[in-house]
Amino acid sequence: MNTRGVLLVRSGGRRLGLPLSGILEVAEPGGVNRVPGAAPAIRGVVQARGRLVPLAHLGALVAGEACPAPDPDRSVVLAAVADRWLALEVDEVDAAPDEEVLPPPEGSELAAWAIGVVRRDGGWVPILNLDALADRLRV
Repeated sequence: MNTRGVLLVRSGGRRLGLPLSGILEVAEPGGVNRVPGAAPAIRGVVQARGRLVPLAHLGALVAGEACPAPDPDRSVVLAAVADRWLALEVDEVDAAPDEEVLPPPEGSELAAWAIGVVRRDGGWVPILNLDALADRLRV
């Protein structure tokens, strides 16, 4: 795999990576409008660059859980997925190393979600497949 450039984040107690090629911006969260009947990982919709964009808590989405209580210190990563946008709520934006993304180890629990991994602090950080995340939400 030859992909380079990832944004490392922490969300839901996990360190995760997002490919920089799909990231539009990292911002402070604005007002969130709740959406009745939305998937459990969807906090609502937010205004981003003049559009209404679904806001999902990244850790909850990956774990298949409901959003935790809102945290005023969170950040929002705005990502382009195919022809749609998705806002991902994260606890912390960590780094954007320009490292080669390696294939995920065989048997990884996130293999269906990861396009690869980077090695950080003695462990593997999965680089998430944004298309797979959006598919899970049926965005």
